Amino acid sequence: MSDGRYRVEGRVRARIGQTCVVTLDPMETDIDEPIDLIFAPPDQIPQMAIWSTRPRKTTGRVTQRIPDPPEPIENGINRSRRLVTDALYLAVDPYPRKPDAVFEPLVEAPDPKTTHLPR
Repeated sequence: MSDGRYRVEGRVRARIGQTCVVTLDPMETDIDEPIDLIFAPPDQIPQMAIWSTRPRKTTGRVTQRIPDPPEPIENGINRSRRLVTDALYLAVDPYPRKPDAVFEPLVEAPDPKTTHLPR
């Protein structure tokens, strides 16, 4: 890009270990999340942020994606590592479930001491 701006585009891919919320069995989850970030000097961000918050344009069946506001370059340093890590964390399913897991509620027999049987 120009004017001190640059773009980071790619994918975050990972395989993480989690626990199924239904069976409590260990499981692996694959993450494949796209990354598309623009970094800009702080003085350029207000104008670019106004542009990026416009409604998305729809033409027929295709919706044009307007990017998020740019991230600042502060003292010549960008925070791309932190933003990529954030993308990974946000992609993690907080309630992972194995594909074949089925929840079956626990059925308890009534307590004979408190249950009155008809006579």
